[in-house]
Amino acid sequence: MGGQFTMSVSKISALMQGLEFFGLTSEELFQTEAIDLSSVSSPDHRLTAGQVNTIMEGLGRITGIEEIGLLLGERLSRGFSSIVGYILMNCANLGTAAVKYCEYETVVDGTGRMKLHEEGEQVELRSTVLDAALRNNRIYIDLKLAGTYTYINMLTGRRIPLCEVRFTCDMPRSAAEYERVFQCPVRFQSDNDALVLRREDLSIPLIGPNPALLEPFEKIARDARSGLRLQDHSPYTAQVLRLLLDHMRGGSPSIEAIAEQLAVSVRSLQNYLRKEGTSYLELLRAARQRMAEDYLHGTGISIDEIAYLLGFSEASAFYRAFRNWTGVTPTEFRRRRRSTEILAEQALDITF
Repeated sequence: MGGQFTMSVSKISALMQGLEFFGLTSEELFQTEAIDLSSVSSPDHRLTAGQVNTIMEGLGRITGIEEIGLLLGERLSRGFSSIVGYILMNCANLGTAAVKYCEYETVVDGTGRMKLHEEGEQVELRSTVLDAALRNNRIYIDLKLAGTYTYINMLTGRRIPLCEVRFTCDMPRSAAEYERVFQCPVRFQSDNDALVLRREDLSIPLIGPNPALLEPFEKIARDARSGLRLQDHSPYTAQVLRLLLDHMRGGSPSIEAIAEQLAVSVRSLQNYLRKEGTSYLELLRAARQRMAEDYLHGTGISIDEIAYLLGFSEASAFYRAFRNWTGVTPTEFRRRRRSTEILAEQALDITF
């Protein structure tokens, strides 16, 4: 796929999370649009801009909903399962996360470019579409801007007010859904596609970052951006994280078990991780936090069961750890995320 604009499967999968609400699964969509399922079997695989365009056109044709991209972006419920997602969740504040996403966006999405522009007391997250076909695809552009806004709210744990949203696309039949989703003035036929925020909101802290993990994660992203694939020869940080996320069910894999799967000694693994600026315990904490947030937001299982699944001996230990990670209890985290989701569902029920 050299020389082509591509999007990672991890990003397209994240953007498709809300499909079931509209009576469709991503597998059904891919099969209908003749997308080879083997090409979307791994989060490290990439789809060409042409394939992405086919998927977006299929979304509109199958659902018959003009604003399907907007509504799917609104229903984003978790971040990208990629190194870029780990970088963003460990940034100190929204401004740093915005800068880092613009810097590493190509790792997950090479079909467009997001740039941060400062305009007095406002800042713009301005998106430029690179592929000619996608440039005219309303669903793709709607999904990208609405998904970005939803992700901003997920990272901060609050709804960030927008000053304005701009689209290059023509005016839709009705702008009501756009105004409901973004809750600000929405302009069409503009010179660019952009989310406009208050400059002061860039200082809003994110939920539970771990600054110590930022540099090793960025090292992996820099390698990936340079064309290195995060597979068998990826840095050890990425491999350990992948194994922890795959095997943490009812207990935490020991460093001995992880080292055995990587065919290295425990001491060698510790040395490799130290050279990459992290440790097994730091990665275990990051994996537990990511899985805890996914369980709390994406499932209805009890907090006691989540504690067991993440390897905690008792729920109280999980409560203390989660509060240290995020600054809120698991119950409060679930309540905040769920309240936002309920508001979106109520609005969609009224519309459809």
